[in-house]
Amino acid sequence: MYKIHIFDTPLTIVSGKSGDDYNKAMKQGSLVAPFPGKKKFLLHYIDLLEKTDDHPGVVLVASDVEDAVELLESLFERIDAAGGLVERKDDGKFLFIYRMGRWDLPKGKVEKGESIPEAALREVEEETALDDVELGDQLAVTRHTYKLKSQRILKYTYWYKMQSKGKAARPQKEEGIEEVRWMSLEEFMDNETYLTYETISNMLRSDEPGHAI
Repeated sequence: MYKIHIFDTPLTIVSGKSGDDYNKAMKQGSLVAPFPGKKKFLLHYIDLLEKTDDHPGVVLVASDVEDAVELLESLFERIDAAGGLVERKDDGKFLFIYRMGRWDLPKGKVEKGESIPEAALREVEEETALDDVELGDQLAVTRHTYKLKSQRILKYTYWYKMQSKGKAARPQKEEGIEEVRWMSLEEFMDNETYLTYETISNMLRSDEPGHAI
């Protein structure tokens, strides 16, 4: 199974009409179609999801998932990013950032010559001003797309568990971050006014460390 978010809507590629992922997608009312192995077919659904959020998702049933994924990703320019879910040591709350009208987690692009874990730590420290962040296990890998002018971008984001004493956290204003806030997962997930991205909410609901969403 492979899942990518086209803007904020999931497109899933599965090998057959069975399994938990397929059944969950069906319950959510996703569009389901057999994948014929053609680029034009993929572009149709990508274009559909870029233009409207009327559908809860799209599920493509492919005879060869790897081939379908390779063809899909060839339609985008890939960027790697890394970030973290930072837990405050004294009370177990987590650090969220507010940017561009949504709550998110600190993250940013992996720079040339930098390892993914190094990038995750650097980006979290830069965006939150924390100077004592400790890197933990990898939490998840998310994939989402967006457009930069006319170029379609696919961003792989590698997420890590992190810890900090949480002293003097502040937003990196020059990166458009308006606020940082410590919250429990329950507080964040149960408050409908906290608008976030599907990739983030899906990751926070999961209890399977290291999975790809």
